Amino acid sequence: MDLQDKKYRIMIIDDNPSLLELVSDILEDEYEISSFTSGEDALAQIHEIKPHIVLLDIMMPGLDGYEVCRRIRKDEELNDIKVLFLSAKASLNDRLMGYEVKGDDYLIKPFEYAELQAKVNVHIRLVKEEEQRKEFEESLRTSEEKYRSLIENSPDIIIHADKKGHILFLNRPIKNLQGNEETSNIFDSIPSEFADEVKSRINVVFENGEISSYEFKVRNSDGSDSWFSTRVGPIKENNQVVGVTLIRRDITELKKAEEELRRHKDDLEDLVVERTKDLKKTNDHLMKEINEKQEARKNLEKNEEKYRSILENIEEGYYELDMEGNLKFMNDSLAKILDTTKDELLEKKFRLLEEKVDIEKLEKTLNYVAKSGKSSPVMKWEVPSPSGLQKYLESSISLINDGQTNTGFRGIIRDVTERLAHEKSLEGLFTHAVG
Repeated sequence: MDLQDKKYRIMIIDDNPSLLELVSDILEDEYEISSFTSGEDALAQIHEIKPHIVLLDIMMPGLDGYEVCRRIRKDEELNDIKVLFLSAKASLNDRLMGYEVKGDDYLIKPFEYAELQAKVNVHIRLVKEEEQRKEFEESLRTSEEKYRSLIENSPDIIIHADKKGHILFLNRPIKNLQGNEETSNIFDSIPSEFADEVKSRINVVFENGEISSYEFKVRNSDGSDSWFSTRVGPIKENNQVVGVTLIRRDITELKKAEEELRRHKDDLEDLVVERTKDLKKTNDHLMKEINEKQEARKNLEKNEEKYRSILENIEEGYYELDMEGNLKFMNDSLAKILDTTKDELLEKKFRLLEEKVDIEKLEKTLNYVAKSGKSSPVMKWEVPSPSGLQKYLESSISLINDGQTNTGFRGIIRDVTERLAHEKSLEGLFTHAVG
């Protein structure tokens, strides 16, 4: 309900029936009024009525107004109610007692009708402001939980740090170079030969907000090497850079594949020349693709826009569906992977995907995730691209739960065409070499 249209509730407690009728006549056009001649009767129904304001007499038989106020304040469900004392007790001590028992205001009888109405209106405005604040805080909490869940479940290590490398936030612990304890400074997890470069890149981010990427190698305790790529971008407050975000990805397997490809290229180079010109052309073409992709990556890194949200920085396509399978959110990468636009996907409410994949398989997967609460196994899709070539995708789906009910699904779609092409090219090289 719109707060502007909401009719607020006022409870009047006074042992004088004439005063109850008078105050009700003054306020009933704007508010819902309930009247009681004793504190006991009012407290018996206050949970059901849930008034926003209580107008409370002090001198009453049985429970006096001070005691009624004390009991209201002791009840957590009633603690937000505004309590305004209406009393003929006009001394300073009487008024101070009213505030001591945590009353919100004090009006001395006899009072002017306009003053009563003005005080009630002021406190109703305060009630409205508190309701708006709570709604805003709940909205912020929901949004924060949503994106925190995404960050914490990301396969990448996401770090927020200050200019000196002190870690302010990270989604999973990282260890020092010795691998024997967790570290609170990013430079403890970076080899010394790369430290100056990383510091330089962080300084550039603080100076002009420029996003950059770098790669580094770490020697593991077992003697093996691990490779990581890291993207560095700004964290801004009031348009000022106050920290950096580092998104670190393990690219060890990719590096192994590249190294293996280079090693076999050297071993097979003479054989390629002797055996077939076609094989040489294939190898040259493969190297050309690798060089073009490396050059394209460098150009992309140089021209990439300034810091965006973490979702827009990941390469995978990310989307969210409601429980009926309608698209509610997506990043730019998803539209790119599916060779379409965000506007078209949103307009078709994700029905565009039905034209590209096995919809029966997708529906079974959604039903499995909804019933089991578990993430789906990795699904593989083969879809045509605008060029006429086949594109290969991998996808996984998990459930979105707000803590009480299932509200939808979230999914990741990866384009693995390039990886499969590399594997196929390597397999071809071995086949020709052996043959």
